[in-house]
Amino acid sequence: MTTEDLDEVTDIHMENLVDDFITSLGRDFVKDVYYGSILRANLGFGLVAKQDARIAGFIVGSYNSKRVQLVRLRKHWKSISQKVFLMSLRNPIWLMEVLGVVVTMQGKQFIPENSAELVSLCVRPAYRGKKLAGALIHSFKEYLKRIGFGVCWTKTHSETAMKVYEASGFRAETVFRINERDNTLFTCQLF
Repeated sequence: MTTEDLDEVTDIHMENLVDDFITSLGRDFVKDVYYGSILRANLGFGLVAKQDARIAGFIVGSYNSKRVQLVRLRKHWKSISQKVFLMSLRNPIWLMEVLGVVVTMQGKQFIPENSAELVSLCVRPAYRGKKLAGALIHSFKEYLKRIGFGVCWTKTHSETAMKVYEASGFRAETVFRINERDNTLFTCQLF
């Protein structure tokens, strides 16, 4: 994935992850802050699957999720603060849930040390059911192995995604609640 792919990747994200929290923060946030910060800071990578001269699906990973968060906060603190403030005004419970998850995740070592994060995986509806998500995950894991990672992790609230991750060798580790939904954290041993 290149920065030139970000517009189309963002379109796919916005069209297909409609009820996702990150989507609720807006197209510019998804493109520039969520995905763009990973690619531009060289803190991760993305892979795209192209069919018929368009992106059929994508996967994005981070080499160091904590570092990505720090870069995002440093570069985009104003827009993030505004978004958090507005979301908190609309739904005060949301802020309490987010803080609860941060405390829970900080207090326990669910995420393995020196592991990569599978940040996002999305396939256009027209290309689903053709094992494209599994192929993207396989390529993602092979790339991580080549550069020396032994473990990767991801989280999701989607039942469909959970099935795809489990079929691709991920193991459910824990469940936590955010945005009024149960999210499952998965890990995968690469070696």
